[in-house]
Order: sequence, then structure tokens, then C-alpha cells
Amino acid sequence: MEKYKIDQDNATKITTAEIQAYKGSEDLDQNNNGIPDPMEIAQQALAERKQDSEDFVKKTEADVKLREQRLKKEIEDKKISLERERM
Repeated sequence: MEKYKIDQDNATKITTAEIQAYKGSEDLDQNNNGIPDPMEIAQQALAERKQDSEDFVKKTEADVKLREQRLKKEIEDKKISLERERM
């Protein structure tokens, strides 16, 4: 009998914990679109990181192109300088 009472108490505690967990998750969708707000926040954060990454790649590519242009100009300037010296 004592074992049965302990099992029932444990089952009651589990059910109470489940209800408390569900109760807390009801308020997670404040705009009532069916998607819990933490998921929406995570998706937004992921989208922001993706955009930041894309911006960084574009900036890096632009920097590389600018360096290449500077190097080409420097090489051309040196060629012109050498031609002048030859004349």
C-alpha cells in the first residue's frame, strides 16, 4: 500500500510539472501566429548573422579588388618610369 501511495505521489508530481511546463509555453506566442516567439527570435538572429556574413564577404571582396587595382597601377607606374629612364 505504501508503494502504491509513493507511485501515485510521483505521478501527481510529474503531471504537475508537465502542466507547469505547458502553462509557461502558452505565453510564448504573443502574436498568435502559431510559431513560438523564441523560435521567431532565433530565426531573426540567424537571418541577421547570415546578412552580416554576406556583408563581410562583399566588403572583403571589394577590399581585394581595390588592392589588385592599386597593385596594377603601381606596376604600370613602374613600367612607365622604366620607359622614361630608357629614353
